[in-house]
Amino acid sequence: MRFLYSTDETIPKSANEEEDALALLETFSADVSSLGPAPDERSCLQASYTIIYEIMRYLARHGEGSEAYLSIFMNSEAPENSNIGRARKSVFQLTKHLVRMLSSVGSLRTSQPVILGLVGALEPYITVYDGEGDAQGWKNFWSQTQPVLLELGAQLSEEVVQTPD
Repeated sequence: MRFLYSTDETIPKSANEEEDALALLETFSADVSSLGPAPDERSCLQASYTIIYEIMRYLARHGEGSEAYLSIFMNSEAPENSNIGRARKSVFQLTKHLVRMLSSVGSLRTSQPVILGLVGALEPYITVYDGEGDAQGWKNFWSQTQPVLLELGAQLSEEVVQTPD
């Protein structure tokens, strides 16, 4: 059996499961991109947490095979219309929207300085990388943004999940 991202036959993902997961990510990305500004700080933090959660859920969906997928997601040449290319585009768009959304809430400057600092760390990468291009451009972008997104997700989790309304 050949997989869309690996030749490891221990990863039981069918082409339909792959396509369904990618379609969900693309739809989520399109829906998020069409949203206006969050009505308040709490809504903004909740939406931001959801964005990071959905990105990580998509990337980790292979269980034990996630490491192989993540390596290919980060390093491989992939045409823009391939599953990897489409996933990268969605992840980039979601990251870009996340930065824009969190940057637009002025009250975060005083109430959430750690979160805003992480957003500030993401901004240069969103500016330099435009979501298009070769594997090296993507690798540079993703190798810098992934750890910041993970830390931002952890910070948002503390604020949103562990401190409910």
